[in-house]
Amino acid sequence: MELKVKVININSDKAHELLRKCGILREYSQFIDTVRKYSGEEDSIKKAINDCIQQGILADYLKRKGSEVTNMLIAEYSYEEDIQVK
Repeated sequence: MELKVKVININSDKAHELLRKCGILREYSQFIDTVRKYSGEEDSIKKAINDCIQQGILADYLKRKGSEVTNMLIAEYSYEEDIQVK
């Protein structure tokens, strides 16, 4: 069996056509840019979430799920643990 996967860089600085066509992916890319902008600062994720809500970037989602997003971004990912949970 052979699997071919096309990987698309959705960083906003790459301006991929997909970002123009899909608003949610574009906003997600902007959110990640904002998280990177605040990296190294205290409460960086919280600042990024608040900044994005004010700018209307994923605002509804971040208002409802902001704490889950924070936990996901600060949690250390472990493939083995992920497999055990599934």
